[in-house]
Amino acid sequence: MKTTAKWINENNYILNNSKYLNIAVSDPIKREDNYEFNCLDLVLMGFVGCITSEFKKQITENSIVLQGLETEAHIETLENSHPAFDLHVICNVKSSAKIKVLEECLEKAIDSSLPGILFKQAGIIIDSEIIATTPAQYVESFAG
Repeated sequence: MKTTAKWINENNYILNNSKYLNIAVSDPIKREDNYEFNCLDLVLMGFVGCITSEFKKQITENSIVLQGLETEAHIETLENSHPAFDLHVICNVKSSAKIKVLEECLEKAIDSSLPGILFKQAGIIIDSEIIATTPAQYVESFAG
């Protein structure tokens, strides 16, 4: 796999991967929103994709029945600090499994995903929470 970044002007770049995907991004530090995305947005999207995939793997290995899964991550900016942010992960799970088991699976997923490992090595604190909905509660939420 090959990825390149081409500087086009002041704070803007074109990213290209070996699959011919081009994305225009702005400098995440300057927070110049000339384009839809900045590089940090893409890193966060990759992080969420990786931990969701790893979480699903942990769920399968633990023989947990899963009816739905959605993961989100929020950057919590820290003023005058290095690193400049912490991460908060929320995993919405539709399952009858015990919360404690789901929490353990999510922690393993974060700890075993490449972005999770790199973030932690950089000193970024990653906290997480599970919001579990049983299949019955899920149906009731649409009926109510």
